Amino acid sequence: MDKEKADFILIFIVLDDMAFASNSVSLLEAMKQKRQARYDVSLFGQVRSFIGWAITRTPSGIKIHQSTYIRSLLTKYGLSEANPFRTPLPTNADFGSASDDEEVLDLAQHYVYRALIDGLLYFAVSTRPELPKTVGSLSLHVHNPTPRHLTLSTRALRYLIGIIDFGIH
Repeated sequence: MDKEKADFILIFIVLDDMAFASNSVSLLEAMKQKRQARYDVSLFGQVRSFIGWAITRTPSGIKIHQSTYIRSLLTKYGLSEANPFRTPLPTNADFGSASDDEEVLDLAQHYVYRALIDGLLYFAVSTRPELPKTVGSLSLHVHNPTPRHLTLSTRALRYLIGIIDFGIH
C-alpha cells in the first residue's frame, strides 16, 4: 500500500539568516510571500551553502556536507597533508582524567583543544552522526585536558580526512 506523502516545509533560522526547504513549490512560494510581506528580506534563489553546510542537488535528492569546513579545520591545525584514520577513535581509547603525575596542557594548547572540540562538535550535531559519542567523550575533558586528550581529538579530525566528501543525502 502506497502512503501518500504530505507536503512539508523546513525553516532554518540562524541569527539573521533564514533558509526554506520544501517538497512543494506552491507551499514554498506561499511561505516566501508571507515572509516578504512581514519582514525586509532578500531572496537569493536556491541555497548552495548555509551556516557551513554545502548543499548540492543531485538527481536522487539533496546532499548536505561540510567538506570546505573540514578542509579549513585541517589547514588551521596543520593536518592538510595528514593520513586519515579509519575510525574516529581507537577501540581502546583511554579518556581518563589527568592524574597527579600527568601534565596538563599549557594555556595555549588548552585553547587549541577547546577550539578543536568546538569544531568537531559542529560536525557531530550537523552532518556527521557517527561523531557525537567521540566528541562527547572528548568534551568531558575541556576543563583539564592532557596531551593524550589533544592527540585523541586530532585523531578524530584526521578521521574526517577519509570521509571529507561524505554527507547526508
